Amino acid sequence: QNQVSAWSKPITVRVGSEPAPPTTWSSTTTAAVGEDVYLYWLHNCEDGSKETSAQLILTIDGVEQPVMTIPRADDPDEEEQGASDYKLETDSYKEGAEIKWKVRTAGVTRTYNKDGGWSIQRTINVYKRPELGITLRDKDGGMIDVVKSFPVYIYGEVNAGSQTPVGYHVTITSNDTYDTVDNLGNDKTVSIGDEIFSEYIDSTGVLDVELSPKNIDLEGDKSYKITCVVSMNSGLTDSK
Repeated sequence: QNQVSAWSKPITVRVGSEPAPPTTWSSTTTAAVGEDVYLYWLHNCEDGSKETSAQLILTIDGVEQPVMTIPRADDPDEEEQGASDYKLETDSYKEGAEIKWKVRTAGVTRTYNKDGGWSIQRTINVYKRPELGITLRDKDGGMIDVVKSFPVYIYGEVNAGSQTPVGYHVTITSNDTYDTVDNLGNDKTVSIGDEIFSEYIDSTGVLDVELSPKNIDLEGDKSYKITCVVSMNSGLTDSK
């Protein structure tokens, strides 16, 4: 009599193809020290499967770091799978650091592309957060809070590590509402928040703007607000 053995335990074989390199981007390419940067990637499957994990490599100032494996925690029953992300904290990076990164993903086979499968390598630069200081000065260079005579000067300097300014945008707005006369002798009303001066100064050095009756009309016994935004060659800005 022929005897038949019991069935073996079921064996699961995942069938699929290795994914193409993922599409990548980041929340910014220029960050201030201490700013969180988010790295994003989108799984590019060739077999219709979802991302199961990713490998991420950071290269910091030319030194490649150990590979990080990042499991995907999505519900496998979800119909749509969005982009993956990784939060890069920059608190510990020095001013001027250069961070390069690339990523690759695994799909249903849970294996990575044998030919690499890495995304293009992207770069993030980390700089000191610019710190702009501005003062109002008289013709002798002394700091003042009240304008008693012209000319006066808006003076500004930036503490920004290895960065240099590319320009300053200065605006002056009114803190009061009042009636006055324009240059043509017409009556006009200046309201709170109205801009009475605006100028962009293309400068890689300090800010030094002269104010005189030729470029601004100030009313006696009124208050005004000076705002300055400095733009750095890194792409970062600061305002005061």
